[in-house]
Amino acid sequence: MQRLLILALLICPLAWADPLADEAAAREAAAAGRFSEALELYGRALAAEDVSAENRSIIHYNRGLAHAALGDMQAAIDDYSQALEYSAENTIALFSRGIAHAERGDFPQAVVDLSAFLEIYPDHDNAYVSRAYAYTQQGQFEKAIEDYSAAIRNSPTVASLYTSRGTVYSLMERFDEAIDDFGTAIDLDPGNASAYYNRGVAYEEKGDPVTAYPDFQQAYKLAPDNPTIRQKMMDTPYVPPSAAQGVR
Repeated sequence: MQRLLILALLICPLAWADPLADEAAAREAAAAGRFSEALELYGRALAAEDVSAENRSIIHYNRGLAHAALGDMQAAIDDYSQALEYSAENTIALFSRGIAHAERGDFPQAVVDLSAFLEIYPDHDNAYVSRAYAYTQQGQFEKAIEDYSAAIRNSPTVASLYTSRGTVYSLMERFDEAIDDFGTAIDLDPGNASAYYNRGVAYEEKGDPVTAYPDFQQAYKLAPDNPTIRQKMMDTPYVPPSAAQGVR
């Protein structure tokens, strides 16, 4: 009798499984950084038959997050897609799928998903920022500026948004606008080394190394371990203000 019971458990483990308990354990494992364990538990939960479409959507989405944490973006995309098939209302899967597409370098598809998400949530700053990044990677700078500007309208005190938009202005060689944005970022966050560095580069591109140098100095003071900033300080000769007329 005991042998028959063991055999039954081996043949029909799902009859004894609790898929929601497995899903809860998977989330706990993922929160602790044990993503491989989480994937196994999510898979076991999905293998059960008595799981509703809504719960399957949630489990697929969470398993997608675990795949993404392990760097397997295609597996993450597949799970996010399954999540949406089981429940179109699980719209966060649309956003996450767009991010995963961008991580894979599929920027056009990232734009498609993020645009669909923004149709539903037109004030979602992270979606605007993510789509702006995808546009930037495709050289669609005007569209990137529009998205960063939309995020800034929603969150005008977030320094990183001005730094990001300023970087795109620099790519467009609109250095005055870039300098203004980097300046605003610095006003909002005086510890923003990236804003100082990028403003220095913009001044340099304008042919003003005298004004650029203090920005590079401040960037280095704030982030001495940043290899890009450190190299810039090594490569940039000091130009005293008294020599400004001869340099410009």
